[in-house]
Amino acid sequence: MSSVLSPQTWPFALSRLPESAHLVGGSVRDALLGRKADYLDLDFVLPCDAVETARAIARHYDAGFV
Repeated sequence: MSSVLSPQTWPFALSRLPESAHLVGGSVRDALLGRKADYLDLDFVLPCDAVETARAIARHYDAGFV
């Protein structure tokens, strides 16, 4: 069974994030507690350029950006 904590399950390439990015939030808590979420909700902490990184990922995948 794949975990949301595994980058292979994410809808974008891990290489799109800086090395110093950290996965945080409810998805981490739920995975550690063995809870299954109804939807994928990934939250990351980046040391800098978070908006630019998110915008670049959205642009690359032709996705929405808010």
